[in-house]
Amino acid sequence: MNLLPLDDSRWATYHGGYRQPYNAAPLMRQMRETGVTEQFWETVWLELHHQGDVGEASYAAVPYLVDHQARSRDLDEQVFHFVCIVELAQPQNANPRIPPELQLAYATALRQLPVDGTELIRRGCHENLVKGIAASTALAAGHRVLARAYLELGRVDALKYLRELNGFEPDEHDD
Repeated sequence: MNLLPLDDSRWATYHGGYRQPYNAAPLMRQMRETGVTEQFWETVWLELHHQGDVGEASYAAVPYLVDHQARSRDLDEQVFHFVCIVELAQPQNANPRIPPELQLAYATALRQLPVDGTELIRRGCHENLVKGIAASTALAAGHRVLARAYLELGRVDALKYLRELNGFEPDEHDD
């Protein structure tokens, strides 16, 4: 993946979720050097997404997060959810367009993420991670409504829908 170099001066010109300049390069450098922590994810969600608002810094972070997931032996639910939320928010709320210098890496990241997820999911995982992988798969295929549904609906919601739709009742084989 062709990542924007972390020393590129354009990082300093990008805006985050609060529509204010936010240079995410130090955060991405920290992730590459020490991995992700709860505090890392708090900063990502706080600075790069705010009530549906995202900015160029959010888009620039996406390829780095996907690259991190590709290098990891474990699935990180936060990567899948954050990338999907950013992509779903991109055309809304007067969010900026993806800058030309980020378009290729961003598009490649969106296609790569579900591949990485499906390769590692065979080990088993919890519902929220399945939702994130399903949403990223739907986005890679261009199905934005399905992606949003996968992120929003949980098992309880799905069971309610299936019961109302056709009287479905789960048995011991349905998890």
